[in-house]
Amino acid sequence: MNKSSLITIGLVVIAIIAVVSKSINSSNKDADPMIGQTIMAQADTTKISNIEISRDNDHKVSLVMDEKHAWHLQTDNFPADAAKILQFIENLTSAKIVRKMGTNKEIYPSLGLDNATNVVIKAKDQELLHIKIGSQRKGGGAYISLNTNDNSYLLSKNLSVFADANDWELKVIANVESKDIKTVEFISKSATSKLTRESADKDFLLDGIKEGEELNKSSANALANILTGIRYTSRVESDNALAKNALEQASKAIITTYDGRTYTVTVGKVGEKDSEKWYVHIDSAGGKEDNENFKTYAFINSKWSFEVSSYIAQKFIKSRTDFIVPPAKAKNG
Repeated sequence: MNKSSLITIGLVVIAIIAVVSKSINSSNKDADPMIGQTIMAQADTTKISNIEISRDNDHKVSLVMDEKHAWHLQTDNFPADAAKILQFIENLTSAKIVRKMGTNKEIYPSLGLDNATNVVIKAKDQELLHIKIGSQRKGGGAYISLNTNDNSYLLSKNLSVFADANDWELKVIANVESKDIKTVEFISKSATSKLTRESADKDFLLDGIKEGEELNKSSANALANILTGIRYTSRVESDNALAKNALEQASKAIITTYDGRTYTVTVGKVGEKDSEKWYVHIDSAGGKEDNENFKTYAFINSKWSFEVSSYIAQKFIKSRTDFIVPPAKAKNG
């Protein structure tokens, strides 16, 4: 290779290096400072007190934290599911921006941002974050845009968020610990049966058990969980015609606790077989009303009736025979 060829090759190499260097410098200069950051990097999340979520006029909800740090729906002050809210906040605070998708709104439809869910996070009246959440990427992550510009980004985490109040309600209407249940009385049109236990470490005993009858201890002691994690599917005001009709023909279960609380559970249904709907209403009174947990559920039940599953409803409909071992089984040991 002659000297002229070497010089030519050298000039080409120098030119390539110059182009690459210029490209790198230009890329660094234009690099978005948001890449690698969390979308709430500058916000104090401990001060979050309001979350507004909307998709359109028919799908929107405002979640508010009160002075006692309890979350509720702003529309009717109904308790909200704090665990679900905290998980959403955790997802927001830990999700990082991994890629800029574009700098204008022309690509919004391909990212689901043309029909996005709007999320506004506030600390009292101060706005901490305002984003639009679009599609969830199949390989993981979510597409978002910020209110500060038209840029769109890919987040490192999925951000599934609901814009309906029903999805944020606290769906538990009673949650009394098993150790607190003292008596359970089942009342129907035809009969009444009552079971009592002296203390949390004792068995439930059936009042009026007859000689020769054997108590089904398994069924009796299961009553300790009669008010544990009672969930509903939807709620209606107590004067709702369908719920009223169901509860007019209802059975009742009256449950007392060792600290003097009384829960009266009314349960009934409308319809038959595949079309049946079960409703419950719970009245609670007495006990330590300064207990915040008790206050929460007392509020929930004060003006509402709840549609529940058949499984939940059957917990409150029992007869005396449910607690007696059938004679044949008792005789055979």
